[in-house]
Amino acid sequence: MISILKILFTIGVIIVVYLGFKYRWRLTDMTRAAARMTGADVRPPGPPRSGPPVVQDLVPCRKCGAYIASGTTCSCEKS
Repeated sequence: MISILKILFTIGVIIVVYLGFKYRWRLTDMTRAAARMTGADVRPPGPPRSGPPVVQDLVPCRKCGAYIASGTTCSCEKS
């Protein structure tokens, strides 16, 4: 059954989460503004970018019909 205490608790949790996100957004904005003033490049953490991904053409195998990268041998021919 829903009671007034559960409703107040839920509203309190929502307010705490909202204020937490608001604080984090403010820190992020301040960090970006400071970096902009110093001329530093601020990027989010993650894997380094090494350029566009390499694209290969696929051709069907003559024996089994599986698509393989152009210039490689199919596993059906290896065995």
